[in-house]
Amino acid sequence: MIVDSTALIEQAVNAVIESAFQSAGQRCSALRCLYVQEEIADDFIHMLVGAMKELTTGDPWRLETDVGPIIDKSAKIAISDYVNEAKNNGRLKYQQTVPKNGNYISPALIEISGIEDLTHEVFGPVLHIARFKQH
Repeated sequence: MIVDSTALIEQAVNAVIESAFQSAGQRCSALRCLYVQEEIADDFIHMLVGAMKELTTGDPWRLETDVGPIIDKSAKIAISDYVNEAKNNGRLKYQQTVPKNGNYISPALIEISGIEDLTHEVFGPVLHIARFKQH
C-alpha cells in the first residue's frame, strides 16, 4: 500500500489496520509493506500507533477481541523471533504487550528502508513501514 500526502490520514490508517491486522495478519491479502510519503510519515505513524494501541489481542470468542491467535506454536515462535530481532536492531516502532498464554502475537510495526529489506513473508500481524520522498 502507498499513502501519499493527498490521502486522508484517518481513512488510510483505518484501511491499514483492517488490512494488516484482521485475521491476525494470516491472509494472503494482508498488508505486509506500507510506503508513506516522507512529508506526512511522522504524523501518519503517530496516528497509526494510536490506532494500534486500541486493538485488543486475545480470545476470538470475546466480543472485544480485534486480533485472535496465530495458527500454531511454531508460527508464534518464528514471528516472535522476527519481531525481537527487529527490536534488537532498533527497527521496531511499536508492539503492545503480547498475551502470555496461547498462540498470540500482538500487532507489530517495523520500520524498514524498503521492500527489498524483506527476505521472506512474515505470516502474522506484522506490518513493515517505509518512507518515500516526493519527486
